[in-house]
Parts: sequence; C-alpha cells; structure tokens
Amino acid sequence: MIKLTKSQETLRYLGESPGTGGQVKSPEDFIVEEIVEPKFLRKYRILGGKVQPIDGKYTLAIMRKRLLTTEQAVRRLSFHLKVNIGYAGLKDKFAVTSQYVTFSSNYETLLQTFRDDSMSVEKIGRTDREIAPGDLASNRFTITLHNAKPTRILEELQVFPNYYGPQRFGKDGSNAELGRLIIQRRFDDALKKINDMYKLRFTDIRQIDKKRLKFFVHAYQSLLFNEMLAAGKAAIIPGYSFVPPSVRKTEGIREQDFKIRELSMSFRGGPRDMFVQPKIEHSFSKGKLVLKFTLPRGAYATSILREITKREDYICRTKTDTS
Repeated sequence: MIKLTKSQETLRYLGESPGTGGQVKSPEDFIVEEIVEPKFLRKYRILGGKVQPIDGKYTLAIMRKRLLTTEQAVRRLSFHLKVNIGYAGLKDKFAVTSQYVTFSSNYETLLQTFRDDSMSVEKIGRTDREIAPGDLASNRFTITLHNAKPTRILEELQVFPNYYGPQRFGKDGSNAELGRLIIQRRFDDALKKINDMYKLRFTDIRQIDKKRLKFFVHAYQSLLFNEMLAAGKAAIIPGYSFVPPSVRKTEGIREQDFKIRELSMSFRGGPRDMFVQPKIEHSFSKGKLVLKFTLPRGAYATSILREITKREDYICRTKTDTS
C-alpha cells in the first residue's frame, strides 16, 4: 500500500557518497528565474509579407516576488488591475522568484500605480498570446546552502531521479490523500477533509473550485509515479490511458476510475521522464555551497537538493507551499 503520509521515506538515493548537508536560511538563498517559451518574447512578426512589430492585445511582464505563493501574488496584482492574470507555472513561497505574466493591455496604465513591499511587476512588451500553464520552458535556480560539507556527491551524480517534490503533496501528504479519495469516489470524506484543511463550510464537493480538485488528483498521480520510480520500475503517470498492473494491485484502481463523470473531470496520465541531467555549477567556501542549474518544466529543485544533501527534510526550510 502506498504510504500517503510519509511518501518520501521510500525514495532511494542514487549516489553512494555522503551528502553535503546544509540548509537554506533566507528567501535570498533560493532564487528561481522562469524561462518562458520564446514565442512570447518575439518583438516582430511577418504579416502580409512585411516585418512588423508585435503590438498584441496582451501586456507581457515579469513578476518578482518574495515570501509569496504565485497564487497570492497573482491575486494581489489582479485585484489592483481588476483583470485576470495569465501565468505559466507555480513558484516557491520561501524564495525570491521571477516569472512571466500576461494581462489585457487595456489595463496596462494601472501597472504604474501598483505598489507592494513583497512583489514588483515590470512590463517587458506586448504579445498576441495569453500565457498559460504549459508555456513554461524551464527554470533557472541559484541556491545557497549554509553549513554544508564538501563531498564527492556532485562529481558522482550525472543524472537525478525526476521525483515530484514534497510541495506537490502538501503537509503529511494531505493533497495526495485527497486525490485518492476523489478517485475512489469517496466524495463525502474528501469534502470533510477539505473543509477541515481550509476552514470552509461547503456542503457539496461540486461547490469547490474544479482547479483545486484537479490539483489534488494530480498530487495522487504524482505520488504513484514517485513510488514506481523508487521501486526501480518503468514509471508512468497513471490515468485513464493506462494504469500499470502494480498500481492496480496495490491501489485497487483502474483506468476508468480517472474519468470522474460525477465532477466532469478526467485525467489522462501518460509518460514523464524518469531522470533529469542538469549541468550543475557549484562553488564552495567556508561552509557555503552555491549551486546553479536549470531544470526543464515539471522537474523539482527540491528533489535535486535531496540527492545532493541527503537530507530528508529537504534542506530545512524549502518545504514551500505552492498550492
């Protein structure tokens, strides 16, 4: 049976050398810079056989934040501009992060009056596309670990398991547990837990934002992927396209369980790279280890750091809330 509350304990390490240890002490020790798909950064296009500047209906901007989740930052900006904000991915809370956002150019002038001590927004240009999940290309990380020790682990590791990070699952695996309840059609149990978690009073699970419900199921799928990868099996994200026999046996779920007609939701699942091979630049001085690397969309820096530090608390304060 999958361990939902201690899901990371079964994840094995690849490297044999001792870990570096170390911890992130401040948000400035965990810097994330988003790299968006190039189509959003194009300044010119060919129209009618002529090269013309792009003056699209959306404003493209960089949102920089500190000690805020992406959702918190987007809500603040949306409240000020009185318009929906498009973004490509969720970024860590206990960090200094930069990510791209889009919004209707009709509200661009209001950006000049936006002020917030925890975030800033800078216009980059115009685009004819609204940025959305899936438009993220990669993320660039600069991470500083304090009280680290020099070891051979960085020279030893050439590839890293592409585990989903702990922030995907929530505290004690609560997100994945809720996803499991939803897949099992235990809607009343799921509703009670959601109300308890968020101090809400919904009387029907259909009253809960569908994006939130999908997030829970995605967390459950991610947990199953991690367990398969840790067991040395050909890991895949289970869904209505395919459920591996091992998952059918341990979890008692089938492909059709991922088509939840009662909630008008379905989850295809599919392949995910089992390993990532980032080029890691590092420097060490007086117990301070600085790491610089880029990860593709969907890969977690916390999983890379777990392999390097061999700390099960994921370098102390990087247990961030990206929900």
